Amino acid sequence: MAAMSDFHLVGWLVLRDDRERILLARRAGVSYGEGHWGLPGGHVEPGETLPDAAAREAAEEVGITVRPDRLVPLGMSRYTDAGVAGLDVFFGTDHYSGEPRPVDECDRVGWFGLDALPDPVLPWLPTTLRRLLVDHQWYEEVLG
Repeated sequence: MAAMSDFHLVGWLVLRDDRERILLARRAGVSYGEGHWGLPGGHVEPGETLPDAAAREAAEEVGITVRPDRLVPLGMSRYTDAGVAGLDVFFGTDHYSGEPRPVDECDRVGWFGLDALPDPVLPWLPTTLRRLLVDHQWYEEVLG
């Protein structure tokens, strides 16, 4: 098991439009997932709540404003991978302001159907989205 110093606590935003498409951003200038499409989100900073982190990251990455108190928990995933342990927590909302656009740590944004995700996506994304949005399974553990 990874040391606690290698523990990642991450808040992600799953934003869907009125056609049930999901907002994704292509990661650029980052250490994880460079060139891959993924959800807006990132690490929780000291003193920050999980919804605060998801809202902050959405503003920083794709230029939209969401209120942390309007975010609905969709689920979580606990994992260990390559010496890193973590917990990803996923939030959804249909209330936001601003027009999604690449701001930081991404170079493109777009709306995609669950069955029409762009290539390449973060490896865990299709399974996780299906688990959360179709199967309504709120929790998984991937300990490898």
